[in-house]
Amino acid sequence: MKSAAIFMLLSGIAMLLQFQVDCTLCPPVTEDVFAFINGTPEQYIDFVSKNTDNQEIIENARNLKACIDSKLTTEDKDAAINLVKKINGSQYCNDMLISQSN
Repeated sequence: MKSAAIFMLLSGIAMLLQFQVDCTLCPPVTEDVFAFINGTPEQYIDFVSKNTDNQEIIENARNLKACIDSKLTTEDKDAAINLVKKINGSQYCNDMLISQSN
């Protein structure tokens, strides 16, 4: 169950890397994942609330955060964070940033 949760969380990030996208998407995705995985429930809800006023979405985010906090181990969370760091440090993102500056 825990591995499936991490897989689902990060599969969206991996899908973004399949397309020619501007790597300016990386920082917001990273911030969201870090808040979701390592932040307190209050920090994550504050992050979500900055992006929507929809109370159903905010409540769903609260429920998902509670689930993640109760189900994932420290090792699971570390694995998810390390994957995001690898994605952000990927050669693809570096190549995109170099080509945009030229």
